[in-house]
Amino acid sequence: MPVGSATAPGVLRYYLGKLLQCNMNTEFGVDLTNITILDVGDVPFGLSLEEALSRLNDAIVELIRRGAIPIVIGGSQDQSYPITGGLMDVVGGGIGVVNINSRLSVNQLSVEMKIEAASANRLLLSDSRFCPPRESYTIHEPSCEGKLVIYGAQGAYCSPEHVNFLQKRGGHIIWLSKDIRRQSIFGVERANDPTSRRTSDSSAADENNDTQQAAAKQFLNSSYNEEDEDENNFFTATSTQSILTRQSIPSTPYSSHNIPVQFPKLLQYMSTSPLSVSLVNRPIYVSFSLYSMQDLASPGMSLRSPQGFTSEEAMILCRQSGLDSNVHIFDIHGFNPTIEESRTGCLVAEMIYNFLLGFSQRRLMFNRNQARLGQYVARNYNRSPVDSKSSNSIPL
Repeated sequence: MPVGSATAPGVLRYYLGKLLQCNMNTEFGVDLTNITILDVGDVPFGLSLEEALSRLNDAIVELIRRGAIPIVIGGSQDQSYPITGGLMDVVGGGIGVVNINSRLSVNQLSVEMKIEAASANRLLLSDSRFCPPRESYTIHEPSCEGKLVIYGAQGAYCSPEHVNFLQKRGGHIIWLSKDIRRQSIFGVERANDPTSRRTSDSSAADENNDTQQAAAKQFLNSSYNEEDEDENNFFTATSTQSILTRQSIPSTPYSSHNIPVQFPKLLQYMSTSPLSVSLVNRPIYVSFSLYSMQDLASPGMSLRSPQGFTSEEAMILCRQSGLDSNVHIFDIHGFNPTIEESRTGCLVAEMIYNFLLGFSQRRLMFNRNQARLGQYVARNYNRSPVDSKSSNSIPL
């Protein structure tokens, strides 16, 4: 009998079906009838973990080759490596992975190199396709060169050893409190009242931020857009240690105002990084762990935390992921209906619904980039496009 997260897909279908009874979102004026949603079923229950993940990998390969955008529901994070592997099987290792997670998931691998949730990202960073050896006489460790970003990490769950490992392998960490909500160990950088004026004590911080901004602009060179600074005073920069972010917009430290500006810029950085050698933008896989959520919003998970993203922030992250034309795979993992079903089931269903809201606007926002991944696959693998009308189901 299915236990744990095995019942998650069925629960999700129930709650998502209710949301999709009306295809028109009158609040945003978005019509979902312009997209095709196809349910390709579940990985069969009763298989061994290795067999189930192999089936998942094969399904991702087939869906990508057919030009679909897979949305995967887990399950634990052990599903993320087969998903990434399936994408790399089609387009190669030049992809970007954004893991929205409170944890780094780089625990030591077992002797058998088995796929486990706690070591999913270490397995990815050990894959030579994604993390090839550096071309240097002094540095022999492989590096993913910024292609993996952990977004929303929490320091209480990330050991120094794991942080050092991920950064040495070229991964980046964007911390929930320090980088997204801009808190410090001594307090917060902005007053709780969004209407209050900043005091003179903040002048030193402003000066430091200006110094960081100047250094980042010099680093980015032509990839830095002056119009972005005029519009929202935000920039994204990269180094071997971190991605620096800065913005100046009225908000409380606990508001989600940072995310609508910050996260799209992160996706843009991931897809248009100068380290990308392909002729097209880098395909991105966004993996959303419910462990990054506040337990009040998402109680149906085994690893709960009072910190984390709010449900409002999660919807924004999902909409932005759906809207970005470089995001080619989206998954949500960590949902365990045996712990709690209704509240978390509604949350996950609305997260997917918001991804679909964003996805439905891609043609309006990014019409010039249509079929880009398909062209990349055809050019690099000399494959004829698969007739999408030949079959409406992908056997799992």
